[in-house]
Amino acid sequence: MKAMMIGFGVGISYYKIERHVGDDAFIPNHFENIQAQIDFKINAMSCFKSQIRPFPSTRSKETIEVLAKFRGATVGFYRAEAFMTIRTINN
Repeated sequence: MKAMMIGFGVGISYYKIERHVGDDAFIPNHFENIQAQIDFKINAMSCFKSQIRPFPSTRSKETIEVLAKFRGATVGFYRAEAFMTIRTINN
């Protein structure tokens, strides 16, 4: 049995956090290919109408797409979701 605790960034604004060093830095080291799910993810955001903002807000549909492309490009996917492994437990 293997368990992983992973963290994820919220919106593209956390890209700024990656540039500094500290305990709260988000430095992704786990990526999931979400090419097949990106449309579902963007459409799901429509359920939260009060949270959607116009581009260039981090909560715009366009920014979600741009961030998925950026994360994907860093690891050779068309679209990706980035995570940071906090703890891995093997049993």
